[in-house]
Amino acid sequence: MDRCRKINVSGNIAYGKPAVQTGFWTEGGKDLTADLAVDGRLYEGSNNYCAHPYTLDGTPAQWTVDLQNNYQLYNVTIYNSGNPGGTIPTEYTVTTASY
Repeated sequence: MDRCRKINVSGNIAYGKPAVQTGFWTEGGKDLTADLAVDGRLYEGSNNYCAHPYTLDGTPAQWTVDLQNNYQLYNVTIYNSGNPGGTIPTEYTVTTASY
């Protein structure tokens, strides 16, 4: 059962783009990987099928999203999944690169 709700992805240049992370978390036999962070859905309910900010050893994961083009960025929005009782990282570093 899908317990993640869709969000408005209008203007979200990361939506559906390739995403990877250093390590991942596994919950209920499902790997919670970076691609789940750019699928336009937020966690809602007991099935944790959205991205997770930590690796299996408890260290914060480093995420990379390939925007597949160069963009002038004005802001970066990171959504909290709303997982009650979950641990939420409070410090973020955003790095950009042109290819």
